[in-house]
Amino acid sequence: QRIIAVSHGLADATTALGIPAGHLEIIPNGIDLERFQPGPVIREPLVLFVGSLIERKGLRFLLMAMQHVLQSLPDYHLAIVGSGPQEAELKQLARSLGIAEHVKFVGPQSQAQISQWMQRAQLFVLPSLEEAFGVVLLEALASGTPCVGTQVGGIPEIISSEVGCLVPPANSEALGKALLALLGAKAHWPQLSQNARRF
Repeated sequence: QRIIAVSHGLADATTALGIPAGHLEIIPNGIDLERFQPGPVIREPLVLFVGSLIERKGLRFLLMAMQHVLQSLPDYHLAIVGSGPQEAELKQLARSLGIAEHVKFVGPQSQAQISQWMQRAQLFVLPSLEEAFGVVLLEALASGTPCVGTQVGGIPEIISSEVGCLVPPANSEALGKALLALLGAKAHWPQLSQNARRF
């Protein structure tokens, strides 16, 4: 009788399956704004990912992008929070790319710990190949952390040029360029951070 979609992207996919649009209601996911708040003004040279270590999260493209980033910004690190079946494969890829010492696989973390990671990072990245919504993006933005995400599913409904950058999925070159552009825009970062929390 009634179907709830968490994003316009998911609603479009649902109607494409033959569900009448009149049966759909779009209600985005929500987050705890008390738990996810901006932290220190000075952030660490840290790029952050939070999520399951599975193929559709696009992490191999993030690792390849980080290889490009580290050539220009060798002091930066990537923290990967979460677990999943791709963990061993991703660790091997980091080693083969020569960036293992710059990549930390943190494992599963509590919501309180994830909040702290988001307060430490300069940038949050969600390189998904498909994504219904991306609630983790809202958590990052609420923490005042600008985001880079892919143009899939509900992600474009969350990320704009006011709070970060969108890139095509499965494109490590475009992702690397976006990361470098945002990490290099130090004068613009405070405004991005303020916009993120406001959004």
